[in-house]
Amino acid sequence: MNFNMQRLFPIGKKQLLSTLLFNRYSPLDRLFALHKITKNDLCVLAYHSVKSAPDTNFAFNEDIISATPEMFELQLQWLSQHFQVINHQQLVAFQQGQAFFDKPPCLITFDDGYADNAEQALPILQKFGFPATIFVTTGTVDNQDLFWFDKVAFWINRTSPRTLMLDEGRFVAQVTDHNRKQTRQAIGAYLANISEAQRLLFLQQLETQCEQPIPEALFGQAKPLTWEQVRELMAAGMDIGAHTVSHGFLNRMTADEIEQELSLAQQRIKQETGQAPIALSYPTGQYSPKVMQIAKRLGFHFAYTYHHQVAQLAQLKSTSTAAFEIPRLHVELDVNLPLFKANMLLPTLFGD
Repeated sequence: MNFNMQRLFPIGKKQLLSTLLFNRYSPLDRLFALHKITKNDLCVLAYHSVKSAPDTNFAFNEDIISATPEMFELQLQWLSQHFQVINHQQLVAFQQGQAFFDKPPCLITFDDGYADNAEQALPILQKFGFPATIFVTTGTVDNQDLFWFDKVAFWINRTSPRTLMLDEGRFVAQVTDHNRKQTRQAIGAYLANISEAQRLLFLQQLETQCEQPIPEALFGQAKPLTWEQVRELMAAGMDIGAHTVSHGFLNRMTADEIEQELSLAQQRIKQETGQAPIALSYPTGQYSPKVMQIAKRLGFHFAYTYHHQVAQLAQLKSTSTAAFEIPRLHVELDVNLPLFKANMLLPTLFGD
C-alpha cells in the first residue's frame, strides 16, 4: 500500500520517525541504500534557494529556502557515500543503453534561478565534485527583477491591514497581522486557476492595492542569477535547464502561450550559453498533456514535475511520457538530515 505520510503525520511526526530510523548510530541508511541498487529508482532532488535561515527581517517567502549552506553540505556528504550523482548527459546515455550506474543514481536540481545557487550552493557542489541542474526563469534573469511570487510575498508581508478586492471582485481577502501566510497561500491558489492574462492583471492590481514598493536594499534577499553567473555555473559543470520565461502556470495557458514560454526560454539560454537546454522544469509543477506534447516537439528530452516521489529508470526507456513527468523529492528548510535520508530511502512511506 502506498502510504501518504504527509496526510498521516505532520512534519514533526515525520521527523521523529525518521530520526528513530536514520539517526547517526543507525546502520539502516547503508542497508537501504544498498537495497535500492536493485530497485531501479532515480531520485531527483528539488531545491530552490540555499541561504542562511531567515530572521525576522526577511521580507519575502521563507518557503523558498530549501537548506542552509551547512545543511546542504551535510546532505551532499551523505549522498557521496550512498548515491551516484549524475547529470542529464548520463541520463540520456542510460536511455540509449550506453550507461549503467554502480550506485543508485541521483539528480540534483534547482528551480527558479536564485543568485545564491551560484554564490552559496556552487562551492559546496564543487567540494564534492557533483553536477546539478539549474532551471532558469529567463525573463527574470533578463530583467534583473524579483520573481513575481517573491513580490507577492513582500506586498502581503509588509502591507498594513486592509481589504483586497481583485479580479473584478472575484477575489476578496482581508489582510490582518495574523493571516498573512494564509493570504499568500490563497492568492497562489487563486492564480493557479485563472488565465495567464488574468494572472498578469491580478498582479498589477495587487501591487497597486498593497501600496508597498520594494526597497532596493532588500533586493539581495531574493535576487535572481545574472547571465554571467549562469555561464559561470555552466563552466563549472552544471547543466542549465529551462523554467519558462515568466514562471506562469503552463496548464492555464493557451497553446500559443505555452509555445512562447518554452521556445523563448530555450532560445535565450542558447543565446547566452551557446547550448540549448534539454531539460525543463514545470513552474509550480503545473503541466498537462498539451504542455508535454509541445515540450517534446521543441526538442526537450526531460521535464520535471513537483510530485514528491521517485522515478523508475526502466520507465524512462519504455514509456513515451515518463521522461516528461519525472517526479522529484522536495528539499525544504524544515527537512533535517534523518528526514532527508528517509525521503530518499523510503519514498513510498514518506512521499506523497
